[in-house]
Amino acid sequence: MRPLFLSTVLSFLVVVAVPAARSSESIVLQPQPGAMQVTARVPALGNQTFALGIPETIGCREAMLVNFPETKIDWQGPDEHGVVSCSWGPGGRIAYTLRLVPADDYIDVEMTIRNHTEFLWRDVFAFNCINPIQARTFQDWTLQRTYMSRDGKPFRMSETTRLQGHMPTVGFYLPEHVRTGEESVFVRGFGATSPDRTDGSWIVTLSEPTGSYMAATAMEVAFLFDNLDRCCIHAAPSFGDIGPGEASTTVSRFYLARGTLEDFLQRMEADRMALAARQRWARPALSAEPAKPHGRMERMAPDELEQVLAEAPVAFVPLGTYEHHGWHLPIGFDGIKAHGLCWRVAQRTGGAVLPTFFYGTGGGHVGYKWTLMLPEEQIAPLIAATLDHLAQQGFKVVVLLTGHYPREQVNMVHRLAQEAQSRHPGVRFIGLTEPEVTTAEPGDAYGGDHAAKYETSIALALDPAWVQVDRLTPGRDPEQVTLTDTPRKDASTHDPTHPLYAIHGQDPRQKASKELGEKLVHEIVTRLAEKVTRALGESVKLPKANANGT
Repeated sequence: MRPLFLSTVLSFLVVVAVPAARSSESIVLQPQPGAMQVTARVPALGNQTFALGIPETIGCREAMLVNFPETKIDWQGPDEHGVVSCSWGPGGRIAYTLRLVPADDYIDVEMTIRNHTEFLWRDVFAFNCINPIQARTFQDWTLQRTYMSRDGKPFRMSETTRLQGHMPTVGFYLPEHVRTGEESVFVRGFGATSPDRTDGSWIVTLSEPTGSYMAATAMEVAFLFDNLDRCCIHAAPSFGDIGPGEASTTVSRFYLARGTLEDFLQRMEADRMALAARQRWARPALSAEPAKPHGRMERMAPDELEQVLAEAPVAFVPLGTYEHHGWHLPIGFDGIKAHGLCWRVAQRTGGAVLPTFFYGTGGGHVGYKWTLMLPEEQIAPLIAATLDHLAQQGFKVVVLLTGHYPREQVNMVHRLAQEAQSRHPGVRFIGLTEPEVTTAEPGDAYGGDHAAKYETSIALALDPAWVQVDRLTPGRDPEQVTLTDTPRKDASTHDPTHPLYAIHGQDPRQKASKELGEKLVHEIVTRLAEKVTRALGESVKLPKANANGT
């Protein structure tokens, strides 16, 4: 259950904070030109100086939206009240505005994020940092003086279970209501999420010697984060879900104050209602809603499948093939890619994901070693029969997503979906490829390729372990890595001694990135989920099929 203060949040009543009269003890803010960083000098704490990363990152469940290296900030202020502010969004998919409002012993972070895309962003967060690297009394290299809330009580973070990701000194802590698999892509990327969950939205470090505290708080937190390399702490405020053209505003607070842990807890609780009145979410976060039943069909028991039919009658049929995907990707990448995308959609819409059908047709790699391709007349009847059975079992939406998309395969998938639709008018069939629901990068004619910029980026987003770019090296022996009917031409695609052998598209070593992959996965999952949701609504109005599917 969400805290009562969110009733105020969701009422969309926004109260703009009027800065208090400035005193000689007020915190002094100084923005760093061009950077997402502000220094804060605190007279009440002996002029100790803190570094604020505001925001270091903005993201949502499926994608990174802004990351600090890519932004150049034009700050304004401080004004007569000591307020500094900025706006950012140079014609891209996101824009945000920000005000830092200082008082004697706290700083309010008022932030609005606007969605300029045509997609729904889920569980949007801003990653704000408070760093005491120049405030020695707050440096806690062992987390003995740093706390979060667990079971309604302060919990010393040195006692949490820490997982080692690719940065061994960081730790993430998620709210109790965030289920596994629903954390943001930013958190997943570190692989350092502790099993210890928090039921609060704050993190605090006490000074040494005692008598003061620094704390990062939010009305509702997307995650807590600590970094022992820098002793910095973070309470990433949640902005809920933001739809196309919508904006959410949240107010979080940094405390830099004198007092004890008990003083902080009492003060934070007393401040919450006034802060909540200044919130404005575009819509509640959908993550709080119970997940619709979903699973991998081969692992599901009959009763579990009956629950899917009752609540989310969607079946996903991922299609791929075995095919040489360069030296750096698995030969079954088309299929495991399609399955990974279907699984992410099913987590949103509910439904059953079938095992990948790994036999495809068409394309320029028929003669390559490790490629297994079959004629359409051999595989089409199997796929058609599968669609018939799914319709007869009671599924109302059936999705064919092919990760293998030469012209022959695409035409077959479209045709099979259309023919199944005519046989089963009470069911909606969706047949497509991921480039049909993605946006190509500027200057690119097509949002798809073979083992190059686009597919490698998607692999990096779905599971970086699939990608071994260091294997893109020259020098293979043609007699060992080719077959007698393998195409032999001068182009790098057909030269087994070339690093880019079997790759069609831009050099993945230079052009592929996890950031691009996350954007593509976000588009694919969001757009396909929307198609499935619409199709479910349409299927309710369609005539029911009889036992023979007609």
